[in-house]
Amino acid sequence: MAKRTYIILHHTAAEEKDTEQVRRYHMDIRGYQDIAYNKIIEKDGKLVLGRSLKIAGAHTRADGMNRKSIGYALIGNLENREPTRQQMETLIKSIQEDMAEYSISVENVLGHKEVKGAATLCPGKHTDMDQLRKDLVKPKQQEPDDTFKYIVKAGDTLSHLAVRFKTNVRKIAQDNNIQNVNFIRVGAHLIIGGAEYHTIKKGDTLWALAIHYNTNVLELQRLNPKVNPRALEVESKLRVK
Repeated sequence: MAKRTYIILHHTAAEEKDTEQVRRYHMDIRGYQDIAYNKIIEKDGKLVLGRSLKIAGAHTRADGMNRKSIGYALIGNLENREPTRQQMETLIKSIQEDMAEYSISVENVLGHKEVKGAATLCPGKHTDMDQLRKDLVKPKQQEPDDTFKYIVKAGDTLSHLAVRFKTNVRKIAQDNNIQNVNFIRVGAHLIIGGAEYHTIKKGDTLWALAIHYNTNVLELQRLNPKVNPRALEVESKLRVK
Protein backbone atom coordinates (compact mmCIF):
# COMPACT_ATOMS: atom_id res chain seq x y z
CA MET A 1 0.00 0.00 0.00
CA ALA A 2 1.31 3.45 -0.96
CA LYS A 3 2.26 5.88 1.78
CA ARG A 4 -0.61 8.15 2.82
CA THR A 5 0.51 11.65 1.89
CA TYR A 6 -2.86 13.39 1.52
CA ILE A 7 -6.03 13.85 3.52
CA ILE A 8 -9.25 14.17 1.50
CA LEU A 9 -12.42 15.54 3.04
CA HIS A 10 -15.92 14.50 1.92
CA HIS A 11 -19.49 14.91 3.02
CA THR A 12 -21.87 11.99 2.74
CA ALA A 13 -24.35 14.25 0.86
CA ALA A 14 -27.23 12.78 2.89
CA GLU A 15 -28.49 13.11 6.44
CA GLU A 16 -27.79 9.61 7.64
CA LYS A 17 -28.46 8.70 11.25
CA ASP A 18 -24.98 7.31 11.88
CA THR A 19 -21.93 5.64 10.36
CA GLU A 20 -23.55 2.23 10.28
CA GLN A 21 -26.24 3.54 7.93
CA VAL A 22 -23.54 4.84 5.59
CA ARG A 23 -21.69 1.51 5.78
CA ARG A 24 -24.80 -0.48 4.94
CA TYR A 25 -25.50 1.72 1.91
CA HIS A 26 -21.94 1.34 0.64
CA MET A 27 -21.87 -2.43 1.12
CA ASP A 28 -25.46 -3.46 0.33
CA ILE A 29 -26.32 -0.99 -2.42
CA ARG A 30 -23.00 0.03 -3.96
CA GLY A 31 -21.30 -3.33 -3.49
CA TYR A 32 -18.19 -2.09 -1.69
CA GLN A 33 -16.29 -4.46 0.60
CA ASP A 34 -16.58 -1.89 3.40
CA ILE A 35 -17.49 1.74 3.93
CA ALA A 36 -15.62 3.96 1.44
CA TYR A 37 -14.02 6.31 3.98
CA ASN A 38 -11.32 5.74 6.56
CA LYS A 39 -12.76 8.07 9.20
CA ILE A 40 -16.32 9.30 9.62
CA ILE A 41 -17.52 12.10 11.89
CA GLU A 42 -21.14 11.96 12.96
CA LYS A 43 -23.30 15.02 13.64
CA ASP A 44 -22.60 14.97 17.38
CA GLY A 45 -18.85 14.99 16.75
CA LYS A 46 -18.31 11.27 17.34
CA LEU A 47 -15.34 9.95 15.36
CA VAL A 48 -15.82 6.45 13.91
CA LEU A 49 -13.10 4.44 12.21
CA GLY A 50 -14.10 3.11 8.81
CA ARG A 51 -12.16 1.24 6.14
CA SER A 52 -8.74 0.01 7.17
CA LEU A 53 -5.75 1.98 5.90
CA LYS A 54 -4.20 -1.37 5.00
CA ILE A 55 -6.38 -1.49 1.87
CA ALA A 56 -7.23 1.07 -0.79
CA GLY A 57 -10.09 3.43 -0.09
CA ALA A 58 -13.15 3.91 -2.28
CA HIS A 59 -13.74 7.60 -1.81
CA THR A 60 -11.60 9.45 -4.40
CA ARG A 61 -10.69 7.76 -7.67
CA ALA A 62 -9.24 10.96 -9.19
CA ASP A 63 -5.44 11.28 -9.16
CA GLY A 64 -5.08 7.89 -7.49
CA MET A 65 -6.13 9.29 -4.12
CA ASN A 66 -7.76 6.07 -2.95
CA ARG A 67 -4.28 4.64 -2.46
CA LYS A 68 -2.36 7.66 -1.22
CA SER A 69 -4.78 9.50 1.04
CA ILE A 70 -6.77 9.20 4.24
CA GLY A 71 -10.44 9.71 3.45
CA TYR A 72 -12.58 11.65 5.94
CA ALA A 73 -16.33 12.12 5.71
CA LEU A 74 -18.67 14.41 7.61
CA ILE A 75 -22.16 12.97 7.83
CA GLY A 76 -24.65 15.35 6.27
CA ASN A 77 -25.46 17.25 3.09
CA LEU A 78 -23.13 20.22 3.35
CA GLU A 79 -24.51 21.72 0.17
CA ASN A 80 -27.57 22.56 2.27
CA ARG A 81 -26.14 23.31 5.71
CA GLU A 82 -22.93 23.96 7.60
CA PRO A 83 -21.18 21.15 9.47
CA THR A 84 -21.98 21.12 13.16
CA ARG A 85 -19.61 22.77 15.63
CA GLN A 86 -18.94 19.36 17.17
CA GLN A 87 -18.04 17.90 13.78
CA MET A 88 -15.54 20.67 13.06
CA GLU A 89 -13.90 20.42 16.48
CA THR A 90 -13.40 16.67 16.07
CA LEU A 91 -12.30 17.04 12.45
CA ILE A 92 -9.58 19.56 13.27
CA LYS A 93 -8.20 17.55 16.18
CA SER A 94 -8.18 14.26 14.26
CA ILE A 95 -6.63 15.71 11.11
CA GLN A 96 -3.92 17.40 13.19
CA GLU A 97 -3.10 14.01 14.72
CA ASP A 98 -2.92 12.36 11.27
CA MET A 99 -0.78 15.19 9.90
CA ALA A 100 1.70 14.59 12.71
CA GLU A 101 1.65 10.78 12.48
CA TYR A 102 1.95 10.56 8.68
CA SER A 103 3.99 13.75 8.09
CA ILE A 104 1.26 15.25 5.90
CA SER A 105 1.58 18.96 5.09
CA VAL A 106 -1.42 21.25 5.43
CA GLU A 107 -1.24 21.94 1.68
CA ASN A 108 -2.11 18.27 1.15
CA VAL A 109 -5.36 18.52 3.09
CA LEU A 110 -7.91 18.84 0.30
CA GLY A 111 -11.62 18.84 -0.26
CA HIS A 112 -12.76 16.18 -2.73
CA LYS A 113 -13.50 18.81 -5.40
CA GLU A 114 -9.97 20.22 -5.04
CA VAL A 115 -8.39 16.96 -6.22
CA LYS A 116 -7.03 17.12 -9.75
CA GLY A 117 -9.51 15.51 -12.14
CA ALA A 118 -12.39 15.28 -9.66
CA ALA A 119 -15.73 16.48 -11.03
CA THR A 120 -17.81 16.93 -7.89
CA LEU A 121 -19.29 19.47 -5.48
CA CYS A 122 -18.09 17.43 -2.49
CA PRO A 123 -17.58 18.28 0.38
CA GLY A 124 -20.30 20.87 -0.22
CA LYS A 125 -20.43 24.65 -0.52
CA HIS A 126 -20.73 25.09 3.25
CA THR A 127 -17.35 23.44 3.87
CA ASP A 128 -14.70 26.15 3.87
CA MET A 129 -11.45 24.36 3.08
CA ASP A 130 -9.33 27.52 3.20
CA GLN A 131 -10.55 28.23 6.72
CA LEU A 132 -10.05 24.60 7.73
CA ARG A 133 -6.42 24.71 6.61
CA LYS A 134 -5.90 27.90 8.62
CA ASP A 135 -7.44 26.29 11.69
CA LEU A 136 -5.18 23.25 11.33
CA VAL A 137 -2.01 25.28 11.75
CA LYS A 138 -3.20 27.67 14.48
CA PRO A 139 -1.04 27.36 17.60
CA LYS A 140 -2.75 25.45 20.38
CA GLN A 141 -4.05 27.59 23.21
CA GLN A 142 -2.27 27.10 26.51
CA GLU A 143 -4.31 25.98 29.46
CA PRO A 144 -5.62 29.01 31.37
CA ASP A 145 -3.90 29.75 34.68
CA ASP A 146 -7.01 28.88 36.69
CA THR A 147 -7.22 25.29 35.49
CA PHE A 148 -6.20 22.31 37.56
CA LYS A 149 -6.01 18.56 37.11
CA TYR A 150 -8.44 16.24 38.87
CA ILE A 151 -8.14 12.46 39.18
CA VAL A 152 -11.49 10.70 38.73
CA LYS A 153 -12.61 8.68 41.75
CA ALA A 154 -15.15 5.90 42.06
CA GLY A 155 -18.66 7.34 42.00
CA ASP A 156 -17.70 10.55 40.18
CA THR A 157 -19.90 11.77 37.34
CA LEU A 158 -19.43 14.76 35.06
CA SER A 159 -22.62 16.36 36.35
CA HIS A 160 -21.48 16.07 39.97
CA LEU A 161 -18.02 17.45 39.09
CA ALA A 162 -19.58 20.32 37.17
CA VAL A 163 -21.64 21.35 40.21
CA ARG A 164 -18.75 20.83 42.62
CA PHE A 165 -16.31 22.96 40.64
CA LYS A 166 -18.84 25.52 39.36
CA THR A 167 -18.53 24.70 35.67
CA ASN A 168 -20.65 22.66 33.26
CA VAL A 169 -20.65 19.19 31.76
CA ARG A 170 -20.17 20.43 28.20
CA LYS A 171 -16.98 22.33 29.08
CA ILE A 172 -15.43 19.43 31.01
CA ALA A 173 -16.25 17.08 28.13
CA GLN A 174 -14.88 19.50 25.54
CA ASP A 175 -11.65 20.24 27.44
CA ASN A 176 -10.97 16.52 27.90
CA ASN A 177 -12.26 15.20 24.55
CA ILE A 178 -14.89 13.06 26.28
CA GLN A 179 -17.32 11.59 23.75
CA ASN A 180 -19.65 9.80 26.17
CA VAL A 181 -20.63 12.22 28.96
CA ASN A 182 -22.28 9.38 30.87
CA PHE A 183 -19.01 7.54 31.43
CA ILE A 184 -15.66 8.61 32.88
CA ARG A 185 -12.92 6.15 33.76
CA VAL A 186 -11.79 5.91 37.38
CA GLY A 187 -8.20 7.16 37.56
CA ALA A 188 -8.51 9.37 34.49
CA HIS A 189 -6.87 12.81 34.73
CA LEU A 190 -9.28 15.63 33.87
CA ILE A 191 -8.58 19.31 33.22
CA ILE A 192 -11.09 21.31 35.24
CA GLY A 193 -11.90 25.01 35.17
CA GLY A 194 -10.39 27.83 33.19
CA ALA A 195 -11.94 30.50 31.02
CA GLU A 196 -13.97 29.36 28.04
CA TYR A 197 -13.80 31.08 24.68
CA HIS A 198 -15.86 31.06 21.50
CA THR A 199 -14.38 31.80 18.08
CA ILE A 200 -16.66 34.33 16.40
CA LYS A 201 -18.21 33.13 13.15
CA LYS A 202 -20.08 35.07 10.50
CA GLY A 203 -23.62 35.75 11.69
CA ASP A 204 -22.88 35.36 15.42
CA THR A 205 -24.62 37.76 17.80
CA LEU A 206 -24.23 38.23 21.54
CA TRP A 207 -27.88 37.36 22.00
CA ALA A 208 -27.56 34.02 20.16
CA LEU A 209 -24.29 33.18 21.92
CA ALA A 210 -25.82 33.99 25.31
CA ILE A 211 -28.55 31.45 24.64
CA HIS A 212 -26.09 28.85 23.34
CA TYR A 213 -23.81 29.13 26.39
CA ASN A 214 -26.65 29.44 28.90
CA THR A 215 -25.68 32.94 30.01
CA ASN A 216 -26.88 36.47 29.21
CA VAL A 217 -25.77 39.42 27.10
CA LEU A 218 -24.81 41.57 30.07
CA GLU A 219 -22.49 38.86 31.39
CA LEU A 220 -20.84 38.48 27.98
CA GLN A 221 -20.30 42.23 27.84
CA ARG A 222 -18.81 42.17 31.34
CA LEU A 223 -16.36 39.45 30.33
CA ASN A 224 -15.46 41.23 27.07
CA PRO A 225 -15.43 44.98 27.86
CA LYS A 226 -13.45 45.89 24.72
CA VAL A 227 -15.79 44.09 22.32
CA ASN A 228 -18.29 46.10 20.29
CA PRO A 229 -21.52 44.05 20.52
CA ARG A 230 -22.78 45.53 17.25
CA ALA A 231 -19.64 44.63 15.29
CA LEU A 232 -18.29 41.25 16.37
CA GLU A 233 -15.02 40.55 14.60
CA VAL A 234 -15.07 37.22 12.77
CA GLU A 235 -12.32 34.81 13.97
CA SER A 236 -11.74 36.81 17.16
CA LYS A 237 -12.08 35.13 20.56
CA LEU A 238 -15.01 35.96 22.81
CA ARG A 239 -14.88 34.87 26.44
CA VAL A 240 -18.14 33.11 27.36
CA LYS A 241 -17.34 31.77 30.84
